[in-house]
Amino acid sequence: MYSHNKQTRVYTQGRPLKSHEQKMIELLKSELSQDSKEKLLDIGCSDGMFLRHLRSEFASLDLWGLELDDKFIQQGKAQNDQAGVQIMQGDASSVDSSTKYDVILASGILSVFDEPFPILEGWLNCLASNGILIVFGYFNERDLDTRIHYRNHFDDHGWETGLTAYSQKAYQKYFGEKGQVSVDFIPFVPDFDIQEDENPIRSYTVQTKSGKRLIVIGGHIICNMGYMILRKQN
Repeated sequence: MYSHNKQTRVYTQGRPLKSHEQKMIELLKSELSQDSKEKLLDIGCSDGMFLRHLRSEFASLDLWGLELDDKFIQQGKAQNDQAGVQIMQGDASSVDSSTKYDVILASGILSVFDEPFPILEGWLNCLASNGILIVFGYFNERDLDTRIHYRNHFDDHGWETGLTAYSQKAYQKYFGEKGQVSVDFIPFVPDFDIQEDENPIRSYTVQTKSGKRLIVIGGHIICNMGYMILRKQN
């Protein structure tokens, strides 16, 4: 479960919602009613900005966040209190399973770990019966798993993790053998161009001759980004 990632500049306070976060809200709208009272946990929530956007869409949700970085927690404290959002300090690899959540979200977190399955097991242990876990990240459509360590000279913290991409088949095989958890994938393809940034860890898009957009992450790696939806079936 090795992980080391310090690339937090992309989650600065006051930024607008990213397109994948807007899509996440659309997915939640298809799962929850506007007056839903479910308990929701956002793992790796930074300063709680996404949760505060959720509050404007779902007034009755019981919203919680988990964040390791104390700087982020302090940044959003006043705004989170006003929005009725609770932020806990903790590590994504050891979430307290004594509290159960109806919905768990995790964006860009799973790829930090070289071995994703123990992490997912821990998150699933925090789900209530018939709960749903939605993970945004890299899920290879080809049957190939990769673990990548990199060093970003723009924001150098030494060798880091964060580009791990296991195949969709690997997840389907793992949870298919265990049972009680269904697995679905929804691709994320932006409908607009994303330009290259001076920070090479930031994703951008390129277009094929047919006009299809491909997402490129650091190291000129073309990847399949999307949502893995795990439903606990008890």
